[in-house]
Amino acid sequence: MNGVAPGPMGTELFCRGKSEGELEIIRGFSRLGCIGEPEEVAEVVAFLSGEGSRWMSGQVVRVNGGMAEEGSARERMSWDWSLRCGDRGSRDLQARASGKL
Repeated sequence: MNGVAPGPMGTELFCRGKSEGELEIIRGFSRLGCIGEPEEVAEVVAFLSGEGSRWMSGQVVRVNGGMAEEGSARERMSWDWSLRCGDRGSRDLQARASGKL
């Protein structure tokens, strides 16, 4: 059994409520500079469902444009917090991380 772990996808659900600026920030986290498309994940699922993957077992394929490799966990958490709370959230998170809050 294998799994697929997709990153951000250019779907209506993912993009809803995000400004173009926020989407640009998200694109910047990808080594490819873009947000994925559902068809790209579907191709990986098709491969895993076919004969070509019969020797694969227990794997999780990350289909995320290299986002899992970008930055530290703290940077990713800061990014997520900033999207939720704007600049104030980012400053609060940095203060918490440094022990000042």
